[in-house]
Order: sequence, then C-alpha cells, then structure tokens
Amino acid sequence: MKQHFRLIDYFSEVAGISRDDIITKLEKHITIQAEVVKVLQNTIVVPEKDDLDLSHHIKGISGSDSYIEFIDTVIIYVSSKKIKNCICDGYEDPAKKLSYSADYFNPYGSFKVNVLKNKLWQCIYNIVGKDKFLVLLLGTRVYIRGGNGTYIQLCGNEIPYSFKNFDSSLSQFVPNFDILPESVQELMIEILGDEGMVVSNLPKKYNGFQDVCYKVYSNHEKCNYGQILSNLKSKIDNSMLDPTTVIKSDVGIVVKFTLIIMGKIFGGFVWGNKRNKSVISKMTINYVKYGVRAIPSDINLRSLKSFSLKAVEWVGTQSRIANVQDLNMRSSLIIKFISWYLCTFLKRLVCKFWKRIPRNAPGGKFYMEYYPIEQWSIRSKRWLKEYTDSFLYPSNGELTKSSDCENNFVGSTKLIPKAEGFRLLCIPLRSRPLAMNQQEEEIRYNVHLRNFVKPLQYLIMTKDRELSKSRTFSHPRSFSIQDVAKHIKNFKGQLSKCGRMDKFYILKFDMKHCYDNMDQDRMLSCIEKLFENDEDNKTYFVRRYRERFMYSDERDKSKFIVNDLENLDLFNVDKWDEDTKIQLGNDNKALVDKCVTAKFKKKEVIDAVDDYIRNSAIIVGNSSLKLYKRRKGVFQGFPLSATLCNIFYNQLIDEELNFTFQEANQISTLIRLVDDFLFISTSQENCQKVYSKVSSDEFKAIGAILSEKKTSWIEGGLSLRINVPGQDDEIKDEESQLSFVGLSIDRATLATKPLDISDPTRLVLERCNNFKELYSFLLWWYKAQLKPNLISLEYAPFEQQHGNLKGVWRALIDSFTSLTDHFIKNGHSVSIHNHSLFILGILEATLNKWNYTNKQKYNTQICNSLTKLLTDQATIDKHIEQVCYILHYL
Repeated sequence: MKQHFRLIDYFSEVAGISRDDIITKLEKHITIQAEVVKVLQNTIVVPEKDDLDLSHHIKGISGSDSYIEFIDTVIIYVSSKKIKNCICDGYEDPAKKLSYSADYFNPYGSFKVNVLKNKLWQCIYNIVGKDKFLVLLLGTRVYIRGGNGTYIQLCGNEIPYSFKNFDSSLSQFVPNFDILPESVQELMIEILGDEGMVVSNLPKKYNGFQDVCYKVYSNHEKCNYGQILSNLKSKIDNSMLDPTTVIKSDVGIVVKFTLIIMGKIFGGFVWGNKRNKSVISKMTINYVKYGVRAIPSDINLRSLKSFSLKAVEWVGTQSRIANVQDLNMRSSLIIKFISWYLCTFLKRLVCKFWKRIPRNAPGGKFYMEYYPIEQWSIRSKRWLKEYTDSFLYPSNGELTKSSDCENNFVGSTKLIPKAEGFRLLCIPLRSRPLAMNQQEEEIRYNVHLRNFVKPLQYLIMTKDRELSKSRTFSHPRSFSIQDVAKHIKNFKGQLSKCGRMDKFYILKFDMKHCYDNMDQDRMLSCIEKLFENDEDNKTYFVRRYRERFMYSDERDKSKFIVNDLENLDLFNVDKWDEDTKIQLGNDNKALVDKCVTAKFKKKEVIDAVDDYIRNSAIIVGNSSLKLYKRRKGVFQGFPLSATLCNIFYNQLIDEELNFTFQEANQISTLIRLVDDFLFISTSQENCQKVYSKVSSDEFKAIGAILSEKKTSWIEGGLSLRINVPGQDDEIKDEESQLSFVGLSIDRATLATKPLDISDPTRLVLERCNNFKELYSFLLWWYKAQLKPNLISLEYAPFEQQHGNLKGVWRALIDSFTSLTDHFIKNGHSVSIHNHSLFILGILEATLNKWNYTNKQKYNTQICNSLTKLLTDQATIDKHIEQVCYILHYL
C-alpha cells in the first residue's frame, strides 16, 4: 500500500468510491464545486497502522441530525475513549467548565475543528457518507495545505510530516488552481529571468518591484477563483449540474472572468492609472479571443503606445530617474512584468479553467469555445475508452524504435467536440518523444513526407481519376465546398436544359464514423483495382514541382541542363519518352525541371498502402508511450487517410449505385464530400432505391454504415413556389433552404450560397505582422470567397449573387476595420493611400470575376452597393470614411 494519497485518491483506491461517483455527486454543489476540488486535490492522507477496531468505533458513535453535531459527537467520543487523535486539540470537557452547560460542546475548539466544520468538508461528508468519512477521521492522518507549501495536520496521531516527502507522481484529479509559483521569491525569478537569480540581494532600485510582487502574491492567496468561476457559469448555464455534458461558455464570459481576476490580483497599484489599465485590459481581451499571436512578438514601449511609464510609481517616478541608463532599466522592468503577465500568467489562467477549441459562429464570426477542464476530462476519458475498445487494440511494443517514426504512421490523439461525443484526429509524430536527437528525426520525417508519401498520394489519386474516366457511370468527384457548389450548378443546368426544374426529390445522408468503420481488406482491394491492368514490373514516375509565387515570371529559371541522360529518371521532364528530350545541338543534353522525381514500382505501392492500413498506430493518453493499432478503418488526420477514404467510397458508389442512373427518363446525380451525401433525382423511386441500398446489410458488412439520425427526405423544384399578387414568390414550406457541407441550397431553384462566411481575423493574426501583409492576405481571402458566390446568371439570379456578395463584403470590412485598429495599437502607421488602393483592389477583383463569368454588365450596381456598405461603416471608422471620398469620385 502507498504510504500516502491525495484525498481524492484515498476515496477512490482505499475507501472504494469511484471517481465518477464523487464527480457526479460533486456537480450538485455548484457554488463551492471548485473549492471542494481544491481540497480533494491538495489534501494528503496517510493511513494509520495501529490496531483500532474501526467497525466497533463506528457503531459506538450514534447518529446525529446535522454535520456539525456529527463532528462534535466524534470529538467527544474520541476524547472520552482517550484515543490519540489531534482532532481533539483545544477541546475542553464542558462538564468541567461552569461557564458552559453540560448539554453543549465547547464552541471554542481548535483551528482544526473549525476547518472540519467548514462547508467544504461538509460537502465531502455528504458525498462519501458517514461511515467512510468516520474511517477517514479515525483511521488516517489528514494534512491540509497551508501557506508557502507547508502542511497542517487535521486529524490522526500527530506526527510531523514534511511536504517535501510527498510523492510528486501522485495522480491528478483536475488541474489545481495555483497559477503562481510556490513563493514570492520564485515569482520574482520568473519575471526577471537571469536578473532575478539572486533575489535576496537585489539593488534598492528593485524595492518597488518586490513590494508589488508581495502584493500580487497576497492577492492571489486571498482570491477565490473557483467561486468567481462558479458565479459566472451559474448565470449562463445551469446544465453544468449534469456531469455527462460538456459545458460550453461564451468567449464573453471568459473575457469577463479574466478581467475580474486581473482587477483582483493586480488592481490599480500595478498599472498606475486608468489609461494604463485600459491598455492592458484591451491586450488581455485580444489574448483571450485570439491567443498568444494577438500579443506583439516584441513588447516594448512603442507597442504599448499609450502606456505611461511615468504613472507606474513602483518602477520609480520620472523625478527620481537619475540618467538614461536608469530610465532604460526601469523601462525594461515594466516591460518584463507586462510580458510575464500577458504570456505567462494569462496562459496559465485560461488553461487551468478552460480547454480552448476554435469555432466559426453563425454569420462567419470566429470565436473560441471554452470547456471547463473538469467536465472535459470526465467526458473525454469515457468516450476515448469506448472508442479504444471498439476500434483499436494494443500493439506489442512501445514507441522506442526510430523505424516507427520513419514510416510516419505513428501519431498522438486530438479530440474535437461534436454534438454526440468527439471526433478523434491523429497528429503525426515528427519525432519520438524520448528521442536523443529530435531535430534529426524531424528532418527525416519531412524528407520522407515530401519524397515518398505525397508523391504516392498523388499517384493514387491520378489512377483513381483514370479509373473513373474509363467507367460508363462515375459520380462527380468533390474535394471542397467549391466543388460541391459547381456540381450542383452543373446539375441545375442539366435540369433547366431538359425542362425538369418543376419537381425533383432530394435524399441527404451521411455515414457513421466514416474513417473508423471501413473494412481494411475492402480498402486494400480498392487500391489493387487501380493498378490491376498494369504489369507487375511497371514503374511510375511522379513529378514534384518546386513551389513558386503565383505570379512568378521566372519559370524558365526553374529548369537547367543535364548531361547525364542515363540517369534522367532522377529529374522531372514533361513526358517519359524520347520525344521529350529537347535537343540543344548536343545529343547528350536535355532540358528538365530542377526538382527530383519520385519513382515507384507497382508492388512497392501496394505494400506501402497495406503497411499504412495495417500498422498505423497512435499513442492514447499521455501517461504511457504504448501504441495502439486499428481493428478496422484508418486514422483520420494521417497523410493518406483522406485519399483512401475517398477511393473507398468512389468505387463503392460507382459500382453499387450505377443502377439508379440507367433509366433514360430520369435525371439524377449523387454528390459526396467525405462522408456527406446528397442525391438529387427527378424520380422519387430512385431516391428510395438509393436509400435501400446504402442502408442494406451489404453496405454495413464493409463498414459503410448509414446514420439514420442524419438522413433527410426533401422535396424540391419550382412547384414549391406560389405567386401572391403584389409580392415576390413565396415558399409553401417554412424551410426554404437546405444546408449541406457549409452550403445553403434553395430547395426550389438549387441556388447555392455559403452557410457561414469564414472570418479571416484569426488567420491574419497568425500570419501577418504589418499592413502590407494584411492587404495581400485579405485580398487573397476575398478572391477565394468569390469562387462559390459569383457564378453564371444562368444558374443563379443577380439578386441572389448580390446578396452573397454583400455577406462577404461585410465579413471582410468588419475584419479589416478591427485588424486596422489592432495594428495601429501595436505601433504600425496607417496610410489612407494604401487603404484606398486595397479597397479599389477589392472592387477590381469583384468586377473582373463578374465580367469573366457573365456577359451581362452589373458594374454600376456592384460599385454603388460597395460604396453604400463602406459609407455605413464610415460612421464607426474614420479611416474607412476617408476611403469613401475616393470611391465617391470614381
């Protein structure tokens, strides 16, 4: 038996109460939940080794009406039986004191008794029950954590016990709430870095800094983080009483929490005045919203443009500054403190309470979902265990051999929350966690990925396209939302041409655990089918182009002359025959691309895919390096998984559903993106045939399992519209739109538009450091958004496309104005001239795309609409207002 436990581990391992039971009961105490967790985490229990007959003592202590009476009864019983237990310290028999009645226990007991009568311990008593709690009091020594890392004994035979002897490997219940180092001295060292290594002998000029650190540490000790958190959560969502539900909290609540903590811990004495505090508050909000990339990489007084050093008295007022060197020292001190606050304190604070998951909100706004660590841990562990039991099996070895990483088929787990559980993504490991030379292994990984895996992927995709062209029927391939929009547009054109837009039927469905359920033998046979017509000794060459800028005019410089024609297969050439050799007056020379070409044998391709399917592995959890392999399916997130999944379903659909497209009187299409399917047909019987097939046992046997919950039957066509005099066309049904893979599809006309327009703000903060990069990136983002939104008038009327366009403009301008403000605050200068050129570039890109797609001109309407949108925005942004003047005179 272990010599000591944390309190949560004691109840779980010794007293026989499972953690899940404790957690479930604890969720009912919402107002003190966090503080009880802290007690369970930080309290140490040492089982006694004496001959106490605990069962006899339990019977000897009669029942009581309340917890307080129970504690009093225990102390009186222990005292009367003369049992050595420090819980009786300070107790005096009321019968010996005339000042007290014999019916009352002395209320002035020890500090230890007052702690036990606290509502936190009462909560633990209610959770574990009287008998288990009594065993804790009589059969163990309990130590609670005091200040400066010391421990105070509450009950048991009193024995001094040093906190340094406690095993640091004790299992964690949930992350504790200690976000500062163990002592003020360690805090100063952490802030000052190398300068703070000898904090006991700091110069007098650091006296103010030391005082601030003591105040911050004192405020931290007094701050009730858990209570503040519980109060905020209880105002939003009472569903957190259910421990099986992962609780989401809005980013605004997280911002509010961090600002409350900032005020309580740092107050006004740290920042000096309201203006300084406002600067830090805005940077705090940016950090919570967008992460550490929202903080300037080089924090200095210039990036803190409106921050006043003079107002910060603890670094010395300006009148006390002796010289420039002194000024620089004081400036450096405040910068180090602010950097520590932004990059260390805030990170710890958020990570202790929330797990952050990026999301796109309705309307395209980017935000973070914050999951309380306790609930996330409970639910994710349960889900991961069920997933492991269903799809994985333990491998024979651990991740110790370098060859495991060389194959690039080893990864770690990442969970993405969904409505009914999680999605497990596998992040490929670039090096072993315990490797002696991780940098060398990362280089090996990147070389293998570039020279083997990606060319292999390209080869397989090319063979799949060749197979689809050779088939009589092959459904359209989709690799993006833009492809889906294009296929719907083409099918609409087919219906229009045949005059069949009046009535059609839609079947929408998807597959359960698409990547996880696929039969591995079937998957490998799909790959073999791609190469079945090739000779066994067939060699395949895959060209790998060097990356260049999109508009580079130096293409000729990417080629060079090679004299060794015998080894020409090491280079990229246009075709692999004699006609491609460009004769330059010398038979021994050829002009080829500069990049190396990958070369594969047929057997090598099949063996590589088989090894990928059978031997891919992941590490489940962080406590061990034990590997798990798959019983079926492939790991989503590994390099070849998406390609194999696509080929699996491409062949399945082309082979098993081709019967629905053989009737000459019917027009049908099946559009798929990963595991989401959309079947549209002028025949309702065809929809029924497809549904019967995809829900059959035949499909289930090979791992294509239909999700009944996500299957929808929908009617579409112009017949759904009715004409009301004096009004536009209306839809009979309340739901006029169908959502599919991020697209909103009009059921009557099959017109498409994005369901949510993405917000580029987060990506800009991750990639751009100045206005020049901002303009380039936003213009690239905008052009990408135009592809699915501006199409031929033959398939979508101008009014609908105009509405799509305005949605993209709003997202762009909102992001642009907020990012402009962000860059200005970080010390970058704005140029109205460059602003205007950017807006004009947006207008030019719009008109070019429209005029390329359609002959009918709508230039005036587009210009006026963009100008009006900017004019509305100008009321809240002075920079946009000046841009509007330029557009007005165009």
